[in-house]
Amino acid sequence: MQRTSIALLLLPLSFAMQACLPRHQAPDLGIPQISFFRARPNVVQPGDAVTLSWSVNPAATEVVLDEDPHPSAALFNSEKPSLGSVPVRGSLRVRPKRTTIYVLSCKGPGWDVATSRTVRVVVRSPGHLEKTPE
Repeated sequence: MQRTSIALLLLPLSFAMQACLPRHQAPDLGIPQISFFRARPNVVQPGDAVTLSWSVNPAATEVVLDEDPHPSAALFNSEKPSLGSVPVRGSLRVRPKRTTIYVLSCKGPGWDVATSRTVRVVVRSPGHLEKTPE
């Protein structure tokens, strides 16, 4: 009977301790993690500006942003044009001329992590032009 009482007394304490822990924060195990990687807007006309933004935890020793202008070959293309090394948190404006996959990769001690975002480039035909009101 005493064991049950002690367990019931400790249960609220464990819930209180969990409530004090920060939410949505992964434990820092020295493994690079990508918190977010966004491309906004993700559908544009050729040459329109797109903002790529990202955040990677400080365990990353190297963060690189690449682009692949050939989405159909993305799975087979190991040679991707690199936009270069970037900080662990930042943003960059790009102006794609065709549908492009942007790849954010980071390296850490013994681990590599990557994610991608696709920006679709669409060309509007002259028949879809809107008239300006007179």
